[in-house]
Amino acid sequence: MEKHISWITHFLNDHFGSVALALLHALHITPSDPALPIPESMVMEAVALIIVIFGALYLKSRPPAAHPVELAAVTDSFPPTPAPGRNEAARRMRAQLPPGAPDELLCANEPDNPAWNGWPGKLLTPMEILGQAFVAAAAWQCVAACDAVQQARCAAANVSLTGPGLQAIAARFVNPNFIKTPTGPPP
Repeated sequence: MEKHISWITHFLNDHFGSVALALLHALHITPSDPALPIPESMVMEAVALIIVIFGALYLKSRPPAAHPVELAAVTDSFPPTPAPGRNEAARRMRAQLPPGAPDELLCANEPDNPAWNGWPGKLLTPMEILGQAFVAAAAWQCVAACDAVQQARCAAANVSLTGPGLQAIAARFVNPNFIKTPTGPPP
């Protein structure tokens, strides 16, 4: 299988590869590919970290919110093994979250996954606009979900990550000051 090397990995290796190679040799480490001493995985992790930092700075630079956002839950991570499969991993992830409500948001990179059938709330798919964004789709989804809760466009937001080669995992963001009023007669 042919490996895809991004332009940013080529750029970093062209400009900083000799320094990285010298440092690795000084540490008696032999890179797996001397032509690319800075591997694609390391570059993508650094890019994702930078995007998350910029997202956090963006959210931090805004005035204090009348609607705060709290990370309420993070599910376990379920690997997409051949058996039981990717959809089963997503179903297990979904089972660890509350059922959802019409005033809640689902921010998903794969909203047509059977785990989300019957979702009663709103749906947002940032990947349709932003693409994979250097494998930082999770960061963009979290920023979009937090923004929706902070702007009071929804009471809570679930961020779901599923897909080919991805582990199924989700996070839930809520406004801790939002109290749902029970409907129906008092007990």
